[in-house]
Amino acid sequence: MAGAAGLGGVLGAKSLAVLAAGLTVGIVGGSTLVASGAVSFDRDGGATGQSDVVLVVYPCPDQGPPLGKLPRGQQVLVTGRSEGGTWLQIYWPAPGTDQRGWVKGGLEVDGNIKDLPIARCDAPPEPTRRPTPEPTASPTRSPEPTASPSPTPSPTASASPKPNAGPKVSGLTASRSTISYDTGSYCPSSPTSVAISVSASDHDGVASVTLYFRRPGASAYSTKPMSLSDGKWTATLDTKADGIKTAGTVRYYVIATDKDASPTSTRSPKSGYLTLTVKVCQNTGPRITSRVADPTTVWVGPDLCQGYVGNSQITVKATDQDGVKSLTLYFKGPGRSTWTKRSLALEGAATSVTGYGDIDPGSEGITSPGTISWYVVATDQKGARTTSSKKSITVKRCDQEAKFELVSTSPSSIFFGKYCSPTYPTIDLNAMAMDADGLTRVTLQWQLSPPAGAIGRPLTGSQTIQVRTTTGWQKLYFQVQTTSSWFTGRFYWRLSTTDQYGGTTNMLAPGWGPYNTYDGCIG
Repeated sequence: MAGAAGLGGVLGAKSLAVLAAGLTVGIVGGSTLVASGAVSFDRDGGATGQSDVVLVVYPCPDQGPPLGKLPRGQQVLVTGRSEGGTWLQIYWPAPGTDQRGWVKGGLEVDGNIKDLPIARCDAPPEPTRRPTPEPTASPTRSPEPTASPSPTPSPTASASPKPNAGPKVSGLTASRSTISYDTGSYCPSSPTSVAISVSASDHDGVASVTLYFRRPGASAYSTKPMSLSDGKWTATLDTKADGIKTAGTVRYYVIATDKDASPTSTRSPKSGYLTLTVKVCQNTGPRITSRVADPTTVWVGPDLCQGYVGNSQITVKATDQDGVKSLTLYFKGPGRSTWTKRSLALEGAATSVTGYGDIDPGSEGITSPGTISWYVVATDQKGARTTSSKKSITVKRCDQEAKFELVSTSPSSIFFGKYCSPTYPTIDLNAMAMDADGLTRVTLQWQLSPPAGAIGRPLTGSQTIQVRTTTGWQKLYFQVQTTSSWFTGRFYWRLSTTDQYGGTTNMLAPGWGPYNTYDGCIG
């Protein structure tokens, strides 16, 4: 068949001819229909050996409600194909359509499908559905069961998206490890703030970085936003601005959040925290900058040694921003168990003063040699105090010489031994002594020496008399007992005194030489 007439003849004669074994298709070029007659029909139009399986006709591939059903055994005209050849376009002259419909598979085509033109499809408005053509009845065969419509292919499952990772965070650090809180102006040069910085990056971009910090003694963390500058996120903690007023340790960490639609955060460090040390600068009292005692050696005694000084001048310098209220001198001399307290006279501005005073052992009743210990307490206008360390002043005494008066020694010579008559077994010495420093004891030292050229060692001895401390004259009496061990020789002696301060004076027999001669009786 050829030409438009052939097309009209086919459609007019058979309406839509149904083939039982598949659709014998002509290929339309322009208005020409070519049919091969590859399938044989019986006289009633049924295809031998085929069941009445129904194909569903759609307005476009996989679109719209069905236009109708196409039982097998009808002959239709194929006018095009989809790009992959899965769907075929057929002539479907139903009312309300563009006289085209689409079926999926199930057709036997006379010719090469690739020779069909590729047809595009714009789904028309939902058409008025036409009745499904009745198949030509066969007197000898039962109708085939209706085929189910071809299932719409399920869409291919796409891969699950990767979970959003949080920002990469590194290099969390602080510009210093110690900051100070100044309660006044007590540490003006100490740093009171610290810059905390960290690097953060994310392929979605970083939305924010937040600093979390916990003040010393606090039970919860506070937050502070960090700002981006020169490639780093930075925040500054200031002891005054951020209320960090207690000495101790500040704990801190950061959390960075990305710009994803479902944002994710990263903590640094992952667990735990970093720390800062906080010191509190408080009023600690004045600063004592200088302490001088001049001279550092003083002398005491009833009559001072000529050219020596009896008191020491004390000079102290101190500063305090709150003002120095007072400087107090404390000292304790030798032999004293309590401290003497004395205020120093102040000169200068309130914030920087010089205090003057003195330590006069004579007026303080210090008469013994030894050491005076002293220190200073400085107090500011707010009551804060500073105590200096101790210093010392040496005390020496101008020793007064003791005075002696010899009363007598007897006998002037003695004889001892069994052939002597009479014998004098003792030597008696009477004297008087005084010391203005207070006499405490007198000691007699004696020696019996052999004559020149004689063989033998001297005999020696000593006696001490303890005296109640006195500055007046004291009578002294000594007695030396001779023994059988004595020999003919010369007797020497001397007296020495000790005052209450340890000063000594010696009273010598003339030249510490022979004073009395003693001879033994040799029978």
